[in-house]
Amino acid sequence: MCAAGLRTNMTNLHFHGLHVSPDSPQDGVLTMMAMPVQALDHKVEVSSWAAPGLYWYHTHRTETAHVRTLIGMSGAIVVQGIDQYYPQVRNMREHVLILRDLEDSGADIRAQILRTVQVTSTPCGTATEQKQDRILSLNGAIRPRIPIDSRERQFWRIVNASADLSADLQLSGGQFLNCGPRWHAAHDRERSTRNVDHVLLPPAGRVEAIVIGPPSRSRVTLSSRCVDTGPDGDANPAMVTADVGAPGDHSPIRSVANSTGLLVHAELRKMLMRELEASEPDFTVIFMEDKNGFYINGRKFSMHDDPLARASRTREPS
Repeated sequence: MCAAGLRTNMTNLHFHGLHVSPDSPQDGVLTMMAMPVQALDHKVEVSSWAAPGLYWYHTHRTETAHVRTLIGMSGAIVVQGIDQYYPQVRNMREHVLILRDLEDSGADIRAQILRTVQVTSTPCGTATEQKQDRILSLNGAIRPRIPIDSRERQFWRIVNASADLSADLQLSGGQFLNCGPRWHAAHDRERSTRNVDHVLLPPAGRVEAIVIGPPSRSRVTLSSRCVDTGPDGDANPAMVTADVGAPGDHSPIRSVANSTGLLVHAELRKMLMRELEASEPDFTVIFMEDKNGFYINGRKFSMHDDPLARASRTREPS
């Protein structure tokens, strides 16, 4: 028994953010389930017109998804082809960086880890509970070094795979050049980039950005700033997630090659883009939470309710 009731040891997978079928054997989180010693065979077909970029997967049995995500049952998925939209990333070294919660440890080890990532005792935000012992690991390591040469341009893909910690990422002495091709960028001929000095990633959030290596012998860190989650929220303290600079002897971060792909999204006319940007949304979803559970548009969430909205099947882009 846990706070939310009886926990059963069954599991499945959700392919987060991908436009894939919700039916078995693809992303069938409502119908596909494995008990201990059982196996699930997923066959996920990513459409040829899927937006290139970073996605991720995690276990998704509703009653246990939070607990299993806390202990790291997740991973990254990359749909190649981003260099067709942003040619400047072509031939750059690339890092896939996964932020996860640190598994619980003993008091002595936890205190040492808190010192390593420089979590202070200063209250963070207005949360009434200020127990600041939750830590974000990076690719399974505590404060690793991300190898990058001085003035080198690298392409970083970062996913916040934490169950409930936000990451307000900031490079000391540097900036992110944000260029992830979400819907607008994929359809916009100009595809502008912009410099940002920090970027907020809520749980499940992703960012893809160009990073410039710091000057030689400088000390640069990738940190998460304090996030104020409100008086009813949990403490979300500032911490150092990684050092950035010349490669260390035992760095767990690897570089992977960039690849090319075909341009899959049609350009949209500028007039249509302006009309879409100026128009009101067709459907708004508001998520809320209190001590009694989760709510969507003011209605308490239940696995057995009818859908809030239904979408008709459309023809795939040619």
